[in-house]
Amino acid sequence: MIYQLLITIYVLVVWNVQEFALQNQYTQILNLQIQNTIRRLSSQRKIKLKLVDIYCSAICDKIDSPGSWAAVLICGNAKKNIQGSFPRTNLNRLNLISIISSVGQLKEPCEVVIYFNSDYVFNSINNGDIIKWKQDNWKLKNGGLVQNEDIWRMLLIQIKAKKHKVKFRKVNIDDKNYLDSLKNAKIELSKYLENDIYS
Repeated sequence: MIYQLLITIYVLVVWNVQEFALQNQYTQILNLQIQNTIRRLSSQRKIKLKLVDIYCSAICDKIDSPGSWAAVLICGNAKKNIQGSFPRTNLNRLNLISIISSVGQLKEPCEVVIYFNSDYVFNSINNGDIIKWKQDNWKLKNGGLVQNEDIWRMLLIQIKAKKHKVKFRKVNIDDKNYLDSLKNAKIELSKYLENDIYS
C-alpha cells in the first residue's frame, strides 16, 4: 500500500511539474506574440511625412518703406502660390514673414525644405544665433532686443507645434521656382503701389 501510495504521489508531482513547465512555455510564447503584435502596430502607425519644397522671396527698397513677399509651395505635382504686402517694413522682416506664412499653410507634419535668398536668415539659423537668442530670452549681449523677435518666436512655435522636419537652404538665384516666387512678389508690390493703400 505504501509503495503504491508513493508511486501515485510521484506521478502527481511529475505531472504537475510538467504541466507547470508547459504553462510557463506557453506564457513565454504568448508574451512574444503580444510583443510582436505591438511592434507591428507601432510600425504601421508611423506615417511617412509629405515632402514639401518652399521657395521664398521678398522685395523692399529701403527700411520703413512698402514691400512685398511671395512663396511657392510644392508638394508632388501640387503647387501653391502665396504673397502679401506691407506699407512700412524692411527686407529682413519680409523674408521671415515669407517663411512663416509658408509654414503656416501646412496643415499636417511635413518634411520641409525652405529655399530663400537672405544672408540675414541663413546666417541667423546656420550660425546657431536663433538658439542663442532663445536661450538668452531674446536679448543681445549689449542688453538690446533681437530684431524681428516676434517672427523668430512664431517660426519656432510653428515648427514645434506641427512637428515639421525643416531644412533651410540658400537658393540658387537662377532656380525657376525661386524666379516664379520673385515675379509674384514684384507683381504683388506693383498692385500694392498702384492701389496706393499705404498712403
